[in-house]
Amino acid sequence: MTLHSDIWRLPGPGGFAREVAHLAGGGQHVLAVIPRYIADNPSYSDTLAVAVQNELDDPRRLYPASSQGSLAGSLGFNMTDDFDGAPVTVSDLLTHGDVAGRIFVCNATDLDSAHMSELPTFLRRLDDESRSVPSSVRATMIFILNHGLLPQDPASVATARVWYWDRVARWDVAALLAGHSVADDLAGVLGEVRLETIIEAARWDFELAIKIAQDWSGENQEIAAILNRNGRPSPTGKAVRQVAQKRPPEAQIAAWDSGGLESWHGVCSIRPEFFIERHDGAVGIFWSAQSRVLLPWLEIQRVHVEAIIREKLGSDKMNAAVELYSTRYPDIEYDATLVEFSTLARIVNARFGRSEQRLQDTTGLLRSARNRLAHLDPLSRDELHQLVQTCAWLG
Repeated sequence: MTLHSDIWRLPGPGGFAREVAHLAGGGQHVLAVIPRYIADNPSYSDTLAVAVQNELDDPRRLYPASSQGSLAGSLGFNMTDDFDGAPVTVSDLLTHGDVAGRIFVCNATDLDSAHMSELPTFLRRLDDESRSVPSSVRATMIFILNHGLLPQDPASVATARVWYWDRVARWDVAALLAGHSVADDLAGVLGEVRLETIIEAARWDFELAIKIAQDWSGENQEIAAILNRNGRPSPTGKAVRQVAQKRPPEAQIAAWDSGGLESWHGVCSIRPEFFIERHDGAVGIFWSAQSRVLLPWLEIQRVHVEAIIREKLGSDKMNAAVELYSTRYPDIEYDATLVEFSTLARIVNARFGRSEQRLQDTTGLLRSARNRLAHLDPLSRDELHQLVQTCAWLG
């Protein structure tokens, strides 16, 4: 198995292949529109064609060649077993006896330049000729192609257009990384933070996710060097704030083609490296990843620490200490059952001091980590390791 073939087994990308196959199974021709960074990668687009075929019963893959004549004639030669009487027109190849009721798959990347230039016109004629012919007595065709090969006519009842847009989610990237694991001695919360950081940095770029997993030592400053947009067109600020639709915004096709823009969890988003260039480096990447993992983890540690302090002091003394050392502001409602990190740290310092050094160190680091994340200030690799090691005794 290859990286690219594994991608199309993931829930999101695999759903794209299944949708294409489902529509074709219902009798519609399907134009599966993919960005150029996938279309121009022979392995990437070929494995998509294979994934679509695997969802169909008895499909035939087409490999037309210019030596076989025009695109229609070459396709007809590939679609039938009647080499002497192979159809040479669109109407004939649709209804030839060998093709009725069958589904054919063609990856436009397999076409040579002459046939590729004919493709938009062929697709328009294919749609026109198919409208009056029941799908049960004609061929159904799937073309995997980039948007530049689409005919100008809008989609019709006979032909569906399915865009590779809003197809990848963070769990797809996590699943791929799990299947292509790189040797790593990190476990538990540190491993989760690393995984989330890789996902946040790569997002829908599976190849980049693998590269980061292989090359990144964990130092925050290295991410910016690994993330290189390699001349990708920069999306405009206005377009990326639009809510995602069924296809990329027309004004941002070039950015989508290059992988610089995608719908990420339902929102039209740009690749993180553009934020690195425009704003404050990779801080947002690390903060987002750490917040997603550490904030729940910190809350669990807070509950453990509070229970330990309450057991040592007793409930009455603990309640009195909470009342004494809690910071209160007028007109703000407080949850009396929730003891904040800062309050716990003050209680430990005042009631135990250095006699409970481990507890003092733990509450201090927990308070510091929570405050920093609250102020969009991510922790370094060494600080993360120190925090987790210091809290290890809590269980």
